[in-house]
Amino acid sequence: MTSACGIRKLMVFFALLFFSVLGAFSDDALPQLTFTSESGMAFVYGKAEEIVYKSTSGTDLLSLLVYPIPPSLGAYIDMEARWRDSLLARIKLETVWPLTSGNLTDDDWIYVSSVSDDPDVHSDSEAYLTSWIRGDFEIGTPENKPPFLVETLFGLTYMQMTWEGWDALQDPGTVDFPDGVISGYVIDYRQTWLIPWIGLSVGHQKPVSIFMASIRFSPWMYVVGRDVHMARPIPTTYIDMMSGGIMISGSLSGEFGLADNFWLVSRLSLDHCSGSRGDTIAYEVGDLNMDRYANTGGAAMNLFSMYLGFSVHP
Repeated sequence: MTSACGIRKLMVFFALLFFSVLGAFSDDALPQLTFTSESGMAFVYGKAEEIVYKSTSGTDLLSLLVYPIPPSLGAYIDMEARWRDSLLARIKLETVWPLTSGNLTDDDWIYVSSVSDDPDVHSDSEAYLTSWIRGDFEIGTPENKPPFLVETLFGLTYMQMTWEGWDALQDPGTVDFPDGVISGYVIDYRQTWLIPWIGLSVGHQKPVSIFMASIRFSPWMYVVGRDVHMARPIPTTYIDMMSGGIMISGSLSGEFGLADNFWLVSRLSLDHCSGSRGDTIAYEVGDLNMDRYANTGGAAMNLFSMYLGFSVHP
């Protein structure tokens, strides 16, 4: 939680620094700049996956853990600057808190194939999303030909989320837990995403409404997963360092004028990330010896987001 708090502060600092630099423009340049601010409520729901492959090049799974992103509510702030309607820059910061816990599933295919067989071992745990941080930075070139709007965008998305898993029920039992019951703190997992992307937005503007449709695509991502198995006699940490894969994101938004320069904003978005893969490092807590497993770690995520807020802009 301390790390999450520090990241939040760092994101706010860079946001303030960005707009402080813009504010340092000369008086001649200021009339060419326009600013928009937006804030409101954020709602997210989805899942994230921690994947373990049996071999360095195959797709047969050794283990698949699915972490829930339960219905979660929070807040966001979005800031934009435009220069002469030919260049734009945006920063968006978001954090949410879960409204409920979820079910963490863990399937293992130790002696059989995940392609054709049921898992050897299945377990369910009570999962708690303990932190959620997202930051988006984008720059672009708007092409405004009223009533139509077109934006070509380039951006970078940062996301970090953490979970705790408690009180697992395993079927069948194992040597360490013959009855299948694992009580207490079972697992601690953190997943961090860094996604550069390109995008396109098209829209239609009327005096009292703006409708936009956007798509974003990334052919490469960088992901780090950290998994601590707390229930083992000696807690064991697994660190996955992954890259590659694809991200596809689509969104729809609408703005409705309420008063001069004051607008109601609503937005829906879907994000899909998959295909990232890389090496895994494993070590027991307190042990300096590390084992490396080449190209056996993977990650994926599916996310639905909804936003409702207010904006102030020209």
